[in-house]
Amino acid sequence: MVDFSNDTFWTYVVKAVLILVFSSTLGWFPATSVGASPAGLVLPVVTLAVPVAGFLGQLMRDGLDEAAASPFATTARARGASESRVLWRHTLRHAALPAISLSGWAFGSLLSGAVVVESLFGRPGLGRLLLDATSSRDVPVVVGTVLVVALTYTVVMTVADGLERLVDPRPRGTGRDAGPDRPAQPEKAIV
Repeated sequence: MVDFSNDTFWTYVVKAVLILVFSSTLGWFPATSVGASPAGLVLPVVTLAVPVAGFLGQLMRDGLDEAAASPFATTARARGASESRVLWRHTLRHAALPAISLSGWAFGSLLSGAVVVESLFGRPGLGRLLLDATSSRDVPVVVGTVLVVALTYTVVMTVADGLERLVDPRPRGTGRDAGPDRPAQPEKAIV
């Protein structure tokens, strides 16, 4: 598992490399965001996305490797399914579950990283608004911003949970869906 406790350090490192390569050396993008140009959004977005994309990509790769070695994938191959069919029809659904679960958490990491990235690149946004309101002790703006962020995070986590239930290949009524009000279906004996 990756430790994101040094998020700020890696944000500074990624930002410095991006500015050095794409702004100073190549001159493709501005180092700071002035105005509302789309080119000014590229470096801040990449700075936020690189650590999270790497983590989710690694999680998907590990899940695909594990699912491809599972008995259900071996059975599908034995029935004559092509590798692409095994990937798209069988293993991807199993491998996507952990990534979907952690994508909601990663969204929270993006929200918290936005405060640092907006300050580094000079972008206006919720993170910068919260930082300025905290510095000037503007309590209503701080409370409103925190409520908007918390509501957004709650909605994203609810969508991720719903998506996880849709993608989950396990049959309904067994396993994690079983509870006191919904008992698990008994296994049918093969005679």
